[in-house]
Amino acid sequence: MRLITLSAIEIKRLFERGKKISGTYLAARYMNMGEKKVGVGASGKIKSKPFRNRIRRRIRELFRLNWDMLPDYHIFIVGRSSAAEVEWKELERDFLNLIEKIKHS
Repeated sequence: MRLITLSAIEIKRLFERGKKISGTYLAARYMNMGEKKVGVGASGKIKSKPFRNRIRRRIRELFRLNWDMLPDYHIFIVGRSSAAEVEWKELERDFLNLIEKIKHS
């Protein structure tokens, strides 16, 4: 499954007008736009590039595995520093909790 990613303009719009929710390891910005698009980032406080890249790879994999569960929203998820070293199941649980919060908002 190929992910449909947000453009830079769409990401900027999300940060200006979108809603924000947080989990333990992830934070999300989202907005109901009638189409499913995603974006991935890592906290700017993480100075190590390998850790930032690992976080982004893990989040992209979560999007890929759970694509069918996502609502038709624009969603941008930012990984916190703890997301690089946490167990996969815990990260996936946090991701799914965020998605459920988004669906019910």
